Amino acid sequence: MKKKIFFLVFALLVFCFSVNAQFNIGLTAGVPFKLNNLNVNEVEVENSRPFNIGLITEAIFFPLGVGFEISALYELEKISGENIVEAVNVGYVIIPVNFKWKVGIKPLKFFVKAGPSFAILLHDSGNIGITKNGVSFKNFKPKPFNFGVNAGVGFEIMSKFQLGISYFYNFCNPFVEESTSGSNSEYDMNNNGGFVASLSYFF
Repeated sequence: MKKKIFFLVFALLVFCFSVNAQFNIGLTAGVPFKLNNLNVNEVEVENSRPFNIGLITEAIFFPLGVGFEISALYELEKISGENIVEAVNVGYVIIPVNFKWKVGIKPLKFFVKAGPSFAILLHDSGNIGITKNGVSFKNFKPKPFNFGVNAGVGFEIMSKFQLGISYFYNFCNPFVEESTSGSNSEYDMNNNGGFVASLSYFF
């Protein structure tokens, strides 16, 4: 009997939240910055992510102002420098899944968000060959999958525009060393974090 009552109360709460939920979908674009450079055997390698762009959706439950935000972003990473045999471009789909909390009243609201993030490799222009004193000594290839966490803050204007800044951190190295014997191994790289400034427009 207690289980039935508990289930009924839970079902009513879910229904009430769903009725009071506001669902929004839109477009978002961002600029990653302050990325950690690759560092292999004290060899610095330049890397940049000029932009990301994609879709964003959110579901906010009133009157609490809490909910979820999910994005699907295309992000390009460029790897170059004098210690690289040839410049490499790597494309990812980034999927942040965030818990979100909004406060304030129209036309201005503030929000905080945090949650896991997943990166799926879409394409790459080749392996990353690293040289030292003109001699090639390491060869890396991008991983097909990575995951991490992100957290951010921002504000919303007129329920249409959202500007925010987030910090992201990946738990795994984005590349794996490819040896001539055919076996691959992990390698310590300082390339796991950075910031993203973003602008979103909701329809």
